[in-house]
Amino acid sequence: MTLEVPEISVVIPTLNREKPLCDTLRYFLEIETYPIFEVIVIDQSDVHVDATRDFLAQNAARIRYVPADYKSLPRARNHGVQLARGEIVVFVDDDVEPTAGFLLAHARCYVDPAVVGVAGPLLQDGQGLTSRTAIGERAYWTLVQRRGMRFDVDFSFSAQWAAGCNMSFRRALIIEVGGFDETFYGAAIGEDAEFSHRAKKKGTIWYSPDARLVHLAVPKGGCRDAVSHEYHRQVAFCVNYYLHRVEVGRSLRWVMVWRAFRGNVFNRKALAGGGFLQSLLSFAEGLWKSSVHISRLNRDQGAHISASAAKRPRE
Repeated sequence: MTLEVPEISVVIPTLNREKPLCDTLRYFLEIETYPIFEVIVIDQSDVHVDATRDFLAQNAARIRYVPADYKSLPRARNHGVQLARGEIVVFVDDDVEPTAGFLLAHARCYVDPAVVGVAGPLLQDGQGLTSRTAIGERAYWTLVQRRGMRFDVDFSFSAQWAAGCNMSFRRALIIEVGGFDETFYGAAIGEDAEFSHRAKKKGTIWYSPDARLVHLAVPKGGCRDAVSHEYHRQVAFCVNYYLHRVEVGRSLRWVMVWRAFRGNVFNRKALAGGGFLQSLLSFAEGLWKSSVHISRLNRDQGAHISASAAKRPRE
């Protein structure tokens, strides 16, 4: 009996990446053997070096290359979904090295109609998968009960969320739940987990150890600049907004925002590097802007509920 394979659209948002982008594309052009798939590159870059421009031009017939005049990761994902022909949309970053059979590993999971999304392992260069025995029983049950998430184990389970550099979803599901939230900006921290939160209300996100790749996390290019004060502003905004969107209570939300502050601004490394006051002010500004935005959303939601109630016929 032959397994029916769905068409897959691979969406690669990219921003100011050169050789890593070309190397990522080479996998899909030269190594991937899945029978029916397309590659869509949403390019938000300012400019490319000659080698990258030449590579993209040489492979123009095999890649759906779309220049974009904006810089937004969730918007680029939505743009790719709009263009996608595939039943399944696979998202990868522009600095990854997938393992042979990558797309088939994603596709196999969708044989189960309850599966709406797939998460794959994110490994560092030279890192292997970790066994259930090696992580211990407590960590195993944390994963199985969806009270935590990790992307380096060698067994399958129903996942808490999927990470943006190696995830897939049914295209119909993405559209049904409203796509990726474009309020997340800059580094867009949490946009993948927030989308997963909505997707899980429709079905299962399955972790497949066979759908693995190496995430190089190239420091140059992309939307993250970990040394900038603007990055601290983005962290505060996105973390607070993400916690609101996934329905974390206010008290716990402030605890987790404090952890983000400690991890990014108020730590030994950051203090030793100087510029603490400016980083503090940037973080505070991002937190204030997200709080204002959340308050506006709450007011709009309350007004909508009141209007809906007023329209109901009285008994």
